[in-house]
Amino acid sequence: AVTSIRMPTKPPSGVRRSATRRCRPSSSFCSCIPELARCIANRSAIGAWESFQVDGQLTTGQTVGLRANQGTSGWVAAEWGGGGEVNANRATQSTWETFTVVKVAGSAGSAVGSGDAFALRTWNGANYVCAEYGGAAPLVANRTAIGQWETFTAVFVPRAYP
Repeated sequence: AVTSIRMPTKPPSGVRRSATRRCRPSSSFCSCIPELARCIANRSAIGAWESFQVDGQLTTGQTVGLRANQGTSGWVAAEWGGGGEVNANRATQSTWETFTVVKVAGSAGSAVGSGDAFALRTWNGANYVCAEYGGAAPLVANRTAIGQWETFTAVFVPRAYP
């Protein structure tokens, strides 16, 4: 399964093993455009660029890696391990390409399921991934607390793209 991550305008909803992130204020899906390697939350529909392969368990406290374009593009990285831009341009996964899952709300238990709200904390442990300006600007990992722009929802989609 592939997940699409988004940030809806209503209270958020969740991610799982593969996800597309949707960004909250704009109800837009997160996208990583291969030619630019930048991630932004400004898409209205799910396609290959809006789908991420999740490596790891989407459970609070667990670390995961995200590969853009259903796993066919680079690993998503928080530059400097947190505090800067979020790009999808790494050939291998290491510390900057590792995020800790933080379940924010939703179903009982620590596992993030479809419809649950979650955040991604960077490797440095001090920053969270943020859809800057509600998705109007590229993703960054420079927030020290979870708020509306740092809360994501997962939409599970079948792997439909090569």
